[in-house]
Amino acid sequence: MEQNTFLATIRSALGHPVRRLPESVPGLFDSRSETHLPEQQALLAAADRSATEQAALLDVLRNAAAPINLQVHTASSVQEAAAVVAAIAVETDTEWGGAKQVAMHDHPLLQALDLSNVLAPHDIRVHVTHDGETPEEARNAVIASYMGITSAEWCVADSATIAVATTPQQPRATSLVPSVHVAVIRQTQLLATLPELYARIALDHAGGAPAATSFTFISGPSKTADIEACMVHGAHGPRAMHLVVVDA
Repeated sequence: MEQNTFLATIRSALGHPVRRLPESVPGLFDSRSETHLPEQQALLAAADRSATEQAALLDVLRNAAAPINLQVHTASSVQEAAAVVAAIAVETDTEWGGAKQVAMHDHPLLQALDLSNVLAPHDIRVHVTHDGETPEEARNAVIASYMGITSAEWCVADSATIAVATTPQQPRATSLVPSVHVAVIRQTQLLATLPELYARIALDHAGGAPAATSFTFISGPSKTADIEACMVHGAHGPRAMHLVVVDA
């Protein structure tokens, strides 16, 4: 939806006078001409890294992940990544007992893992989310799963943050409802900082990439210290999170 139309709808619903903003609001790019500003161009240039520089970002990611209890794994191939995910699934117990089921996004990288066949010998069922199922079917499948498996569009190394796009094939609940969240990305998806991430999202948007309904930024498992300043994991989401980085 166009920006002015979206804001006018909100103002009308709140009973406020409807007024239109200027056609272009200063930002990282001009939405009319798709001309990128110097700040964004510098960020995009910085994000264009060599394999050696990407490997160095992996060390930054590990350092940032340790304090927030995000477990980072590396794999040299898709097959090795599938073995890592399978080991996590086998070694992790369900929180409430019962049969094991995982919910997985319909994503090309995840499809390449072939987890349905890899996990079949361990009696672990894989439910792949898709846009053909009803909201109730999707909700019930995610609730029944002790593990949610997603990919991500990007991963910011210095804050250990993944950006997961929400689409009909990739419902947000997959990363929020199950007890354990496993994300699988390629090493080439690593970025250094959040400003680089914003620049990449702006570039994809200006280039006409299919728009996600939202992005979820995730830094480790759910955590809170509201009660007597005691850190608790899993209060409002997954109690554990694993990130598998594939260097293929």
